[in-house]
Amino acid sequence: NFTALQDTVVMIRQPREHVFSQYQFCKLATDPGYRSAVRYLRGLPGQKNFHLANSFQNWTDEWTRRPRYGYHSIYEDYEFCYCPHNLQAS
Repeated sequence: NFTALQDTVVMIRQPREHVFSQYQFCKLATDPGYRSAVRYLRGLPGQKNFHLANSFQNWTDEWTRRPRYGYHSIYEDYEFCYCPHNLQAS
């Protein structure tokens, strides 16, 4: 039914660039809301709960070796970051 879809928008990204963007979001932590929440959880660099891999390659290798599947928010993840196996941003 065309009328049901006329207000629908679909965005498509290149998978590799999208996953890199997910890692950069967490590594740089420039989003004020994200930074504030992760600071509270003590997950920023130099804090006791900081576990994010030091490079994109190491981050993707880690997810290949030990994936953490499940339905959890970015703030419940061990690294306070996205799941690259799920290419959807939350």
